[in-house]
Amino acid sequence: MPDARIIGKTIQDLVRSLDISRKRQGLISGNLANIETPDYHAKDLDFRESLQKAMQGGSKDLSRTHSKHYNVMEGSSPEITTAANAGVDIDQEMANLAENNLMYRSSVESLLRKFALIKYAINEGGK
Repeated sequence: MPDARIIGKTIQDLVRSLDISRKRQGLISGNLANIETPDYHAKDLDFRESLQKAMQGGSKDLSRTHSKHYNVMEGSSPEITTAANAGVDIDQEMANLAENNLMYRSSVESLLRKFALIKYAINEGGK
């Protein structure tokens, strides 16, 4: 486990959020790519539920090759749901895409601000 003073829980949760957004982006892109595929069922995942499960811990998505590597990607894999009806609703997928983009950008902005605070503490700490 990384030193909590350097890599805190907030950063770990933001990294998990980015990972879930990346996975959801892939699902949405796949749905849009298969919009005209007969009998295709749209796939999605619940961002909030997936993030909550990831924050609670569980199985690991990635394995560490060395005991000193940071283990920031622990958490359960997101549960992917499949639509009951065949077909892809382009309006719903575009709304999902916009929502996912907003969640991703918010997480990136929060992560950048957290790193800026760490950088400020390092630069100003010795003065």
